[in-house]
Amino acid sequence: MKQKKWVIRFVLSLALIYGFFSVTYYIVNPEFYYDNNLMIKNKIGYDSSFIKKLREKLNEKNYSLIFGTSRSHTLQKNIIGEDTLNMHAIYGNPYSVYEFLTNLNRNQLENINKIYYTVDLHTFNGKDSYKYIDYSNAENKSIIKVLNIKDFLAIHASFFSDGYISELGHKILDSDKSISVNFHKYDKSHLPQKFTEDAIAVFKKIVSFSRLNKIPLVITTPSFSADMLKHIDMKLLYSKWKKILATGLEGFYALWYVDGVSNQIIDNKYVAFYDTTHMNYKFQKKIFEEFVLNDNKKYFIKNEFDLNNLIREIKTKIGQPSTQSMSF
Repeated sequence: MKQKKWVIRFVLSLALIYGFFSVTYYIVNPEFYYDNNLMIKNKIGYDSSFIKKLREKLNEKNYSLIFGTSRSHTLQKNIIGEDTLNMHAIYGNPYSVYEFLTNLNRNQLENINKIYYTVDLHTFNGKDSYKYIDYSNAENKSIIKVLNIKDFLAIHASFFSDGYISELGHKILDSDKSISVNFHKYDKSHLPQKFTEDAIAVFKKIVSFSRLNKIPLVITTPSFSADMLKHIDMKLLYSKWKKILATGLEGFYALWYVDGVSNQIIDNKYVAFYDTTHMNYKFQKKIFEEFVLNDNKKYFIKNEFDLNNLIREIKTKIGQPSTQSMSF
């Protein structure tokens, strides 16, 4: 009899704990699973339905779309100067971007002001970073989510993360902290550079699609510190962007190395970066305002000749031997 009571109490205790966390998960809503936005500063991730929520906003008004990775996650209205939807939730793989665009209706397409697309080092890796979303079906979610360990961890992380995600998709950082100049134990996983021919082909479709629908397409790259750029394979970088330029792209803003940003060290710290490969909000804003939004041509690359010259300049600035030509 005592054993039976113990089992009942144990089960009831587990049920109460689970119920507590279920209610907490609903209130905190750390990954936008529910529609409530009660705790604005505790959003740290995305449920898959969040992408469809952003998509629906295009039925309501005009936005500029921002595609890319965590290195473009802070781009928002305060930087761009107009209403934006940051589509970090689908990531920057061209398969994902093209799939999203081609599943928009005519009204949604007409409500796109511009597309800002940060092409990162690692997102042209075929379908390795591709997130498939079935846009044809409405989200069929249970009213009460069945929680797992990942959800419990998300609740915890939402109270201790450095920043949060807004309902428009961009990340808001708590601080513009900087990192030490001797920051890195370099790991190849920080800067993977794999790219595939099929990813280039899909990107070409994006270029054609934006042109067909008269949507301005602004292509940029992320920026890095001089220290991290030493670990990037410049020949591979050149080869990839030479192929991208051949897709019919009119040009792009090559912001890998920006004078006064990539090399700015104060008190032994790269002040523009909050970790090894991510720029803080302050300098992200500075770069976009000075070079992208003002159409400053200093880092704008139109052809292979421009690309070759820029990469040679970067190699010189980071202390690497610079050959006459990157062609091979």
